[in-house]
Amino acid sequence: MLSLAFLPRRALGAEWETRCSRALWLSMLEVREVLRRDVGGAGLLAIARGTGLDRKTVAQYLKAGTGCGLHPGGAPPTDHQVAMVPSGATAAAPSG
Repeated sequence: MLSLAFLPRRALGAEWETRCSRALWLSMLEVREVLRRDVGGAGLLAIARGTGLDRKTVAQYLKAGTGCGLHPGGAPPTDHQVAMVPSGATAAAPSG
């Protein structure tokens, strides 16, 4: 993922910064929903259809969730486990 830490805030613009924050927040909601459905026993394709995400993105989230100790039939994901999933790597940059 491209790091924009070296740019001053004024160079990015407030609108772009707000869009990035919103995209990250939405991707965290997506991660939580994918992990919640996985723990509930739904399969990869069912999760992809139910969330509207690409199956490869769902597979990435599930792989990371397994690495955090989540598995079908287990306890629901904690905030810490959701935060450990690298959602920023798959979040698309806002266009425009």
